[in-house]
Amino acid sequence: MMIAPRSLVVGAPARMLRTPSDDDILPNREGMLTYQALTIRCLQTLQEVAAPPHAEAIWQRLTVPRVRPPTTGGQTAVMQP
Repeated sequence: MMIAPRSLVVGAPARMLRTPSDDDILPNREGMLTYQALTIRCLQTLQEVAAPPHAEAIWQRLTVPRVRPPTTGGQTAVMQP
């Protein structure tokens, strides 16, 4: 399927709904530019820090049950160890 630029496509199978107007696109563009600026600022100021020397002594181990993926019935089965 060839999709033209600035097309709003929805569904499976995909179908073209409409061509968004400039008023539809502008808020998304502003949000995208803000997100990109925050990413750049984060990468410029990110600093690696060391954990306190005693931190591992107080960390607790997290135990999680083994889980099988859901079957077609939608039920998730917890497996016994």
